[in-house]
Amino acid sequence: MERGFFVARDRDDLYKKARRLAEAGLIKLEDLENTSIEELVLGAHFNANYFYSAVRRRLELHSFDRRIQSNLDGVYRLPARDQLDLDPDVRYIEVGHEPATLRESLLEKVFDLGHRFVDAAARLVKPGVIGPFTLQFIVTPELDLVVYDVAPRIGGGTNAYMGIGGQYAKLYWGRPISMGRRIAMEIREAVRQGRLEEVTT
Repeated sequence: MERGFFVARDRDDLYKKARRLAEAGLIKLEDLENTSIEELVLGAHFNANYFYSAVRRRLELHSFDRRIQSNLDGVYRLPARDQLDLDPDVRYIEVGHEPATLRESLLEKVFDLGHRFVDAAARLVKPGVIGPFTLQFIVTPELDLVVYDVAPRIGGGTNAYMGIGGQYAKLYWGRPISMGRRIAMEIREAVRQGRLEEVTT
């Protein structure tokens, strides 16, 4: 479950904040034994939404988006002085997505990440990736891309493009294509070629 996120400087800070969240009824202290702790990488966060076409044997970049999180979105809009006065518990609950763009010089790295994920998935879990997936990553000040999460499905951010299609989908098809339409196109093409088993599991 993507709930109960918080940032801690060290072990003491972790237990102090965990106790405070437990007292507020937001987490259970006994759940800490099964909690994942991740290194915080500071930078700009993005979701890259891809489509791997098993029929065409190609990786397509569909769109980029960013998460909108409550109550983080409200907290970072406050001046630092007010943040310190209020000392709010930031919750990081995903409540939406907004379209985003990425500088063109980073697109090659984004494609490299996508290809590496497709290759790894094909090696580790047969038949590998079919259709949509999302890589969530941070861009550091050194312009390194650090993937911190994977969604092997239609990413939540693609809903932002439901009516207009992804920013990059038009480059492949000459018109805006939503992720749902792209899936339907893949199935239809597979049926025509007698290859439906390649796009289903």
